[in-house]
Amino acid sequence: LNYFRATAKSKYAKVDELAREPVRDALGRTAGTLTKPIAVSLRSTIDEAKKLIENGDVILITEENNFLVNVLQRISDVIIQKSLKEGFGLTITEAMWKKRPVVASNVGGIPIQIKNNENGFLVEPNDIEGFAKIIIKIIENPDLAEKIGRRAQDSVRKNFLITRLILNHLDLMNNFLNK
Repeated sequence: LNYFRATAKSKYAKVDELAREPVRDALGRTAGTLTKPIAVSLRSTIDEAKKLIENGDVILITEENNFLVNVLQRISDVIIQKSLKEGFGLTITEAMWKKRPVVASNVGGIPIQIKNNENGFLVEPNDIEGFAKIIIKIIENPDLAEKIGRRAQDSVRKNFLITRLILNHLDLMNNFLNK
């Protein structure tokens, strides 16, 4: 964790530096600077994020680390995938396979995997309050989390494992050859 905290601190230094630079247009010309309210808001957001990381409440992953992601998914009470756009969302499949309840944005390929209130929860991407309510509900109700987690794993087993996909292809070829 110390590595990630140190890396995060260096990332903040870069954000601090960028926040002070003039805003440039697409041709690199100075288009102005951040207005004071935006700069103050950015500064307070950065400061708050620093505190969360330093306290260990947030782990900032700044590079691809599959081992760490795996560990974090396994120890988490709930997995949140808050996306504005998303393809299939393999992270969701991985969390579901680990029997973790997932709260995710109702966008892109996510609804292919999650059936709302059955094997996970779908929320509109900008509905912050909706996300918060469901996350709290899961954390306060371990039986619900366990039930949704079991259903999630079963859904992955039935629909998304390579063996299931191979059987689908074999069935398709068999139907084609028997016509």
